[in-house]
Amino acid sequence: MTLKNRVVMSAMDTCYFSFNGTLTEQAEKLGGQMQLAGLPPHKQTILKVMNWFAAEVERVGVKPQLNTVVDDVYIEAVKPDVVLLAIGSEPSRPPVEGIETAVDGWNILQDIENLPENREIVIIGGGTVGCEIAHTLIEKNNHINIVEMMSSLSMNQNMVHRQHNQKVLDDADANICLNARVQKVEPNKVTYLAEDGEIQTIDCDLVICATGQRPKDVEWVGNLRSEGIEAYTLGDATATGNFQTATRSAMDVVMAL
Repeated sequence: MTLKNRVVMSAMDTCYFSFNGTLTEQAEKLGGQMQLAGLPPHKQTILKVMNWFAAEVERVGVKPQLNTVVDDVYIEAVKPDVVLLAIGSEPSRPPVEGIETAVDGWNILQDIENLPENREIVIIGGGTVGCEIAHTLIEKNNHINIVEMMSSLSMNQNMVHRQHNQKVLDDADANICLNARVQKVEPNKVTYLAEDGEIQTIDCDLVICATGQRPKDVEWVGNLRSEGIEAYTLGDATATGNFQTATRSAMDVVMAL
C-alpha cells in the first residue's frame, strides 16, 4: 500500500490494521498545512499535535519517504495494491478582476519571519485563515481591513477562537466590511460593493487573498483505477475541512479496506 500523505494519521491507521504501508511526502518534513496553521498567535498547540502525529508514525514502524514525488514511474516500480492520496488542498480565488495581483494568505504565513510592518493591509476573506492572518499582522503594527462576503467573520471556527479573534480585531480598530463583494483588485486599492449597495474603495499598501481552499486536482485517481489499482482520496483532497474531518476520513477509508 502506498500512501501519498499529508494526513499522517492514515499512515498509522494502516499499521494498526496490519497493512504494509509506505508513507511518501514530497516535502522534507511531515505535517503539510499543519505547519502553517500552527504559526498564528495562540495556535502553537497545532504544532504540538503535528509533532505527536509524526512521532506516532515512527512509533508504529512507518519510515516516511520524504522529498519523494509519487508519479507513474514510482507506481510502476512499487506496484502497490492500494494508493491513498492525501495531497491536501490549494487556494481558491474568486473570478474578480485583478485578483491575481493579491498575495496568497498561506504565503504570508510561510514567510512569517519577514512579515510586513506598519502597513495598511486589505485581507479579502474573513474566514478562519483570513482572521488568523489578520491577528498575526496586527502584532506587527499593521492596520487591517477585512472584506468578507458573509454576514459575520470566521463562521466555521469554534466560538472560543471566534471571540478571541474578534477582540483582537476590535482592540486594533480593524475595519471590517461584511456582506461586501469585491469588484476589483489593484496593487494598492480594493474596490467592493458594500452592504448598502454603494461602491467603496480602500487604499492600501498590500492586498492579501484568503478566500478559502479547494481540493487539489486528483484526476490521477481515475487513471490509477483504470489500471486496476484501488485508489482513494483522503482529507482535503476529498473535501476541505479541518484536522478532525481529515483524520476521520483517513480512518473511514482504511476501515473499509
